[in-house]
Amino acid sequence: MNILLRNLRSVPAPAHEKLFNFLVLIIIAIPLVYSTTFTIYCKERFFSKLLAYGNELESRSVKVLVIWIKKYLEFLIFPTFPLLVSFLYSTLNLRCSLFLTILTEKIAKYSPHAFGPEEQRDILRRKAKIDDILDIIQKIFSIPSYFFVLGYFVACCRALAWNLTYRVKTPIQLLTLINGVIILISLIAILWVSGGLPENINKLKEAFYKKTHRRIIFVGTSGEPDLRKELLDKPD
Repeated sequence: MNILLRNLRSVPAPAHEKLFNFLVLIIIAIPLVYSTTFTIYCKERFFSKLLAYGNELESRSVKVLVIWIKKYLEFLIFPTFPLLVSFLYSTLNLRCSLFLTILTEKIAKYSPHAFGPEEQRDILRRKAKIDDILDIIQKIFSIPSYFFVLGYFVACCRALAWNLTYRVKTPIQLLTLINGVIILISLIAILWVSGGLPENINKLKEAFYKKTHRRIIFVGTSGEPDLRKELLDKPD
């Protein structure tokens, strides 16, 4: 993770970074809102005994405290923690996608005469940095992201089944529905951001190939190294 953060210093941050920070605060606040709402509307006697491992609690304040703490920890473990990790994963991928887009736009600004070997090497060096970052991201998040997506899918099915089974909507059931909607949005965001990376990589390769091809046609590069294979022949 330290290597990843060090490499990210050379990658520009998204323009809406303040919005991302605000979303992190919202995710952190979710277990507080959920546990408080659940504690207010739940059956205190039943849930306090259930969460206290069958022990009957006499004090009402102790019952409320046990319910609130248990539900807060439960919701903090899932889905809040996976949401934070998924948000970090999506943000890193989005940042890499942004940098790839910047490189593609930079290639488009060059004329065939100006896009010489040194400029091509500069693009390849920057692309190599992104490749290193993506390799680290894959090593860190490949296994957790699989289990998170599986957990999100199960949670969405659970929320849908819960709300289809019970016709009378209580505040607790509405919380379950909201929980399912949040998880569904997170699942869609992960798949959308992850799917955008290969597309941006292909756009970069296509722009690099077109520009070097036009340079060969209009300028002539008999004495220059063909750097296209350094980018096009690299496996995705």
